[in-house]
Amino acid sequence: METIQNSKFKISQLPCTGGFQTRPYRLIAVAAGTTAGGLIWLPFLQSIPDNQMTDWIYRGNPFGSILESTARFLAWMISMLWLLPVEGVSQPIALVCGVIIVAFLFWTLPILISGWKIQLWRSRSRSGTQVVGGFVLVAIALFSIVTYALGADLSIASRYHFVYFPALIAIVSAALAICWDSNRLVQHTELNWTPRQQLRLKFLQTRGKVAVVLIWLLGLLGALTVVFNFGYQKIERPDRLVPIMQQGSQNPILIATAHYTRAQVRELMTLGWQFKHLYGSQVNSPLFLLAQHDRSSNRSVETLYKTIAELPKPLDLWVVNFTSARHDLEEGNNQICVPDSQRRAKVNGYRAKLFHCQ
Repeated sequence: METIQNSKFKISQLPCTGGFQTRPYRLIAVAAGTTAGGLIWLPFLQSIPDNQMTDWIYRGNPFGSILESTARFLAWMISMLWLLPVEGVSQPIALVCGVIIVAFLFWTLPILISGWKIQLWRSRSRSGTQVVGGFVLVAIALFSIVTYALGADLSIASRYHFVYFPALIAIVSAALAICWDSNRLVQHTELNWTPRQQLRLKFLQTRGKVAVVLIWLLGLLGALTVVFNFGYQKIERPDRLVPIMQQGSQNPILIATAHYTRAQVRELMTLGWQFKHLYGSQVNSPLFLLAQHDRSSNRSVETLYKTIAELPKPLDLWVVNFTSARHDLEEGNNQICVPDSQRRAKVNGYRAKLFHCQ
């Protein structure tokens, strides 16, 4: 038995003769293959800025609003972990929830950093922690390069950031595992903790399990917040706008918008589908106008006025995301249509205004 144990010990001490140390050409081949696969997409990447479906993220100047875009980056990352009602509620409630989230972040950040550093100190978890942490850092660096170097503001929409969501959750989970197990780790003197490491473990002993429970609880509240539509609401809410249109209109309805890209086609289609879904044949279907926008002229507004003149009166006109027409009508440049005086609730994705045409 002693001979077998000695032989095992000797085998375990033998130097590694394969894999990464003696065959780096495998990694080079993988890198070359990945590079070749990426180069194939370069012609398509060059055409993305001219595509109507992505044109909207190239508008504006990210450097001109660097604080705003950076704040959005941080907001999307924080909301991956915990979220409280900040949409669909009154402004004071949203403000209080925002303050709670920020305060909780500052309280948990030292705890998570301590747990993550201990994972880096442990030989059994060091490599995995480095890989996952490196992935998150590289992803954030790529997002920053695309936003500030290429001018495509990826901070605008939260959905772009969920490519690194699993890795971020893995990092937090690794830190929380240390927080929960800190009492047992302190007792393992054979791990030869340094004085600095012992201080971090004792710090986690006092707050670790409480932090795990609170983070889990706030994460649960965040999930319920999204389920009940108080966070991560849809960019456009036709299900809320259509009832407002129907209740505010006593006459046949014309819904008008300016045509910039395919996005406006989608907006009108969703409104039309929502009318049919909610009311079916109970009400007369509204008319829709998609007026082609021309930057060098007032063509879209002229098209709207021509259409109004040809339609029977009375008519209820809803201008939706049609800023030039709305301003022109509110200034009284068209004597046929007058703005409705009633104030209505704002709806995500739509800047809608009702005018009565006689």
